Amino acid sequence: AVVSTQSTGQSSNFRRKSTVMADQKAFKTVTLVVGAFILCWLPQVITTLLGIVMKEKLRIPREIGTFRAVLVMANSTMNPFIYTYVNKDFRARFVQILLCSTVKTVQRLSMSRANSVHHSELRKNISRTNLTSSVNFEAEQTRVLLRSDTR
Repeated sequence: AVVSTQSTGQSSNFRRKSTVMADQKAFKTVTLVVGAFILCWLPQVITTLLGIVMKEKLRIPREIGTFRAVLVMANSTMNPFIYTYVNKDFRARFVQILLCSTVKTVQRLSMSRANSVHHSELRKNISRTNLTSSVNFEAEQTRVLLRSDTR
């Protein structure tokens, strides 16, 4: 009964840890996407607002106008690279698409990746369970020895 309670505790602890890691990853992704958006659109917004406030008095050089347009368009191309940087699964699929691989190849690679991740997690859980079981066994042996010494 002790082992099943602790293994349940371990699995909930593992789930909690994976949830925290997923939340951190999502936060990192959103922060990068929003940061890139702000950096790319800020010059456009500032110059537009200055143009509205100053009306005809403000003359923006043509190079700055071109630079603003390039930044705004660059923002659209940044997201796939941000996702590629943050997410390993997305990275593998993105590279496959860029290399014009067949759909079956992409599916096969993603399935093998998913299986290897699943097996890796199983191995970690088994080793944690074995470690906990051996610690519980040793603790029980110590309790039995202590009881026999006190008698």
